[in-house]
Amino acid sequence: MGSLCGEMGKAGASVSYGAVGHFGEGAREGRGFERLSPPKWATRVIYRLGRDPKGWLERKFVSAVRGEDVVWLWPGVSDWVYDAMVAKGVLVVSERINCHRAMAQRILWSEYDRLGLPRAGGYGDGEVSGETRKLMKSRAVFAPSPMVAKSLEEVGIGPERILRSSYGWDPGRIGAGRRQARERGGAVVFVFVGLGCVRKGLHLLLDAWARKRFSAKLRIVGSVTEEIEKLHGETLRRSDVELTGFVPDVGAMMATSDVFVFPSLEEGSPLVTYEAMAVGLPSIVSPMAAGAVVVDGIHGMVIDPHDASGWAAAMERMVASAELREEMGRAAAEHAKGYTWSEVAKRRLGMLRALVGNCAAAV
Repeated sequence: MGSLCGEMGKAGASVSYGAVGHFGEGAREGRGFERLSPPKWATRVIYRLGRDPKGWLERKFVSAVRGEDVVWLWPGVSDWVYDAMVAKGVLVVSERINCHRAMAQRILWSEYDRLGLPRAGGYGDGEVSGETRKLMKSRAVFAPSPMVAKSLEEVGIGPERILRSSYGWDPGRIGAGRRQARERGGAVVFVFVGLGCVRKGLHLLLDAWARKRFSAKLRIVGSVTEEIEKLHGETLRRSDVELTGFVPDVGAMMATSDVFVFPSLEEGSPLVTYEAMAVGLPSIVSPMAAGAVVVDGIHGMVIDPHDASGWAAAMERMVASAELREEMGRAAAEHAKGYTWSEVAKRRLGMLRALVGNCAAAV
């Protein structure tokens, strides 16, 4: 969020930005950029005084809105803020980071039922309907991937109101072209990055790994949840599986790997996919994990996350052909150049300007 707003300011927009917690980080101040967010120390003071920093920021934000062209609201903003913006006659645009909660809940509960596990990751009826209500108050909604757009259409958001976009990557965090050449004869390294949980599909990756007939290494970068440990503890303890836990420099882990694997069941447009491509890794991903960026057969392979045989076969193809890995990796790195936050911000700013122009013409 902060990266997008900061880059829009650099691209010529006048941006006022407000967020609480870690979402307030990453915004680059500069021309056209004003930060409304309280600094970390102030947020801590507000908490100690028994006050709600979110409520404080929302009130400050609403009072500060005077004549802006667009108010861009992200998930978590209170319903009353939408009402206040509509009452002021401001053009409201919403952001959907992930799929609509109705789709997310359906996918996750179906998977937990299939696994015979207690349902987790669900929402109350009020939360699902509340999300739809906020989106209906918005003139347009940013969808960072085709799957997010599909989830919006399912709840009645017309395609003409969906701004189909993407997320991106930060060259300062992930240096492009950093992938190190693997020593000839060494094991091919597949890398999974993220919380190892049911939602991210790690159990499905381990299903495929357990049936592989080739020599390779699986590197899991991130914590692994207890439910995954229970389902696949034996596979996780194999000598061809490396568990790194949390690692601050994800780029370094990717740079010493050969193929990015991510069979996520529910996403928006995962940043790790963009980062893997920027490093020059070919991908084997689910449709959700492909986001708005991986093209099947060009930058990697997009496969149904429940197709364990298909995943095993795709990994075997990657192991068997260094040429295929290099070809797809080069294509991925080249494609990723168009998805830095700077480039994404320019495209989004263009979409917002077009929206403002269309709304003005319709009056």
